[in-house]
Amino acid sequence: MVGESRIMRSARPTSVGTLRPSIVLYDEQHPLGDDIGDLQTYDLSRNPDLLLIMGTSLKVHGLKRVVKEFAKTVHARKDGLVVFVNATPPSKEWEGIIDVHIHGQTDVWAEKVEEDWKRLRPADWEIQTRLDGEVAVTAGTVKKEAKPKGIKKDVKVDGEVKVEKETKPRVKAEVKPKIEKGVVKPRGMSAHLKYEQS
Repeated sequence: MVGESRIMRSARPTSVGTLRPSIVLYDEQHPLGDDIGDLQTYDLSRNPDLLLIMGTSLKVHGLKRVVKEFAKTVHARKDGLVVFVNATPPSKEWEGIIDVHIHGQTDVWAEKVEEDWKRLRPADWEIQTRLDGEVAVTAGTVKKEAKPKGIKKDVKVDGEVKVEKETKPRVKAEVKPKIEKGVVKPRGMSAHLKYEQS
């Protein structure tokens, strides 16, 4: 190898490469910093009333600044609330900024919130079965609703209503999913489904 032969000659070895983690290191610019800034400005402009802080120790300088800015906007509202979900409590620095500390793991807390939400407001979790009045989705099948081919017109003649033109709806088309890997997913459907019209 080239590196070994250089070492044998007492020459400086050449570097082979560097293995770098795909994380932002300290004192390093974030590659998506501008996009994050735009999203932050947009979110702050919507006057949020709740800030959930999860999955962080609140020790990184840049993130601390973002959290404090959001908390300030949330507290500007009378009903604003800042909630920190973490296994360790926040430091004294966060007094007056964090209103509620939920002691525990974020995944466990999120599952509990989802469970309570489903129990208290089941209508929020109902599956939408119609999209734009055209498609009904039920148990893995997609059925197109019947649509009239023409227009139905009512004409009044001497106080009586007579139908001038009446149309019959088209036959329903049923689409059944066929499982196949590597297929591009249709909008709103899982990636492994391919559709065949019967």
